[in-house]
Amino acid sequence: MRIYHAAGEDQDLCWWETDLVVPFGDSLYWVDYLRGILLCDVFSPIPDFRYVRLPVNPYPGSCDQELAIRGSMHMYRSVCVTKNGGMKFVDVASEDTWFSAGNDLESCPTPFTITSWTLTSDRLSWIKDASLDANVFFSLASNEHLPQIVPEFPLVDMEDPNVIYFALPLEEGSNDKAAFVALDMVRRTLGLRNTYTLRSTLKPGDDNSSTTSCNLFGNEPFLPFEFSNYLNLDAAYNR
Repeated sequence: MRIYHAAGEDQDLCWWETDLVVPFGDSLYWVDYLRGILLCDVFSPIPDFRYVRLPVNPYPGSCDQELAIRGSMHMYRSVCVTKNGGMKFVDVASEDTWFSAGNDLESCPTPFTITSWTLTSDRLSWIKDASLDANVFFSLASNEHLPQIVPEFPLVDMEDPNVIYFALPLEEGSNDKAAFVALDMVRRTLGLRNTYTLRSTLKPGDDNSSTTSCNLFGNEPFLPFEFSNYLNLDAAYNR
């Protein structure tokens, strides 16, 4: 099938690897967190694909596009759909990861930057929404008595696209407990803190006041979804 793309972007597709599939409108979106998005109107009588590159540099520095190890990219990047009909891309660009954003991190005075973009209505490009560096995030975390650690597993709020949720280990180097925090990129506030005890490390006698979760930092992220109004929650949990 034909894949439409901008000039010079055909090489992106040679090393394609799907990280996520997102339904959006009448289309399906196949996401490669290193490169971009393939979208297709699956209801079209003559379906075709369009490629949209993510607003990041897929190969910063001297990394080899064929041999480089991808790592757990969902820990630092996400593509999410909001109820207002928008598609958002979030990137936690860190100097410690080779798949950093196109921004020049060498001139950045902080170890990471959180940036969000919105896909344009014509599905051809991205508009930068907001950016927040490590100094601001660490200051907000300190006010909430949270450790100054790089946030992971970004997830955009469906109701408020300015809010991004993150998982934050409560102690650096420890995967036993994590906090689920909400970062408002526009107001620059941090809140809605919930503590999760990771299931793989929960032991008899542990404090059960926190919510048991899957092992986020073992690359098993939580699965967010909405229940329909008529769906019985108890029945859903028992499935």
